[in-house]
This record gives sequence, C-alpha cells and structure tokens, in this order.
Amino acid sequence: MMSAHSSGIRRFFSILVVVLLASIASAGIVAASTTDLRDFAPVAFDGAVLLPGLVVIGALMSLAIDDVARSAVALVATSILGSAIFFFAVAAPGLSISGVRVGLVDRATNFALLAFLLILLFGLAGMVVAWLIEMVVRPNRW
Repeated sequence: MMSAHSSGIRRFFSILVVVLLASIASAGIVAASTTDLRDFAPVAFDGAVLLPGLVVIGALMSLAIDDVARSAVALVATSILGSAIFFFAVAAPGLSISGVRVGLVDRATNFALLAFLLILLFGLAGMVVAWLIEMVVRPNRW
C-alpha cells in the first residue's frame, strides 16, 4: 500500500518527465522549422507544421498531467526550458568562434524569445482544446 507522500513524489517526478520531454519536443520542432537549424535537423519541417505541432504537444501535456493548474504551470516550465534549449542550439557555435559570437548570441536571444512565446501560446491553445474535449467526453468530472 502506497502512502500519500510516495504518491505525491511519484506524481511530481512524472510531471518533471513530461516537462522535460515536452521541452525537448518543442525545441526540436521549433529548431527543425527555422532556417538556421533546418539543415542540421534529421527531419526538416515547413513553417505550416510548427504551430499545429505545438498545439498537439500542449494537448498531450494536458492529457498526461490530467490537472488544469499543474498542466498550466508545467506549460510555463516547458516554455522556459524549451526556449533555453533552442537558445543554446543557436548560440553554441558562436561561443567557440569569436568572429560570429555577437551575431549568433543576438540572433539566439531573439529567436529564443520567439520560441518561448510560440511554445507558451500555442501550447496553451492545445491545452484548451484538450480540456474542452475532456469536458464533452467526461462531463461528470467538471
């Protein structure tokens, strides 16, 4: 029999895993759709795939966490971590080559802010879609 404490720890670590995987997926889909990193990605996406992909990631996060407040906080953490991963992917070559350091770090800062907003806003749209579908499917829960 599990205690409430070990159940809470298990839930916390499962949310951390969801945030980590969603951050990597979000940073990857943003990176695969930009002109800077498209050539290095194993699969290059068009810009038309970026926004629906982020909506799907947000919906899957909401379904995996299964709590409105926790999934919203997890989305903010995902946006911060995903944009940080994307920042370091763009800025990393500039840290070792002094001739392009300022340009790549500046470009990475701008793109990371854009990635943060994209992941946050379209992830939230996916969460709202998942919540609305869940309200229709399981009305007694709400």
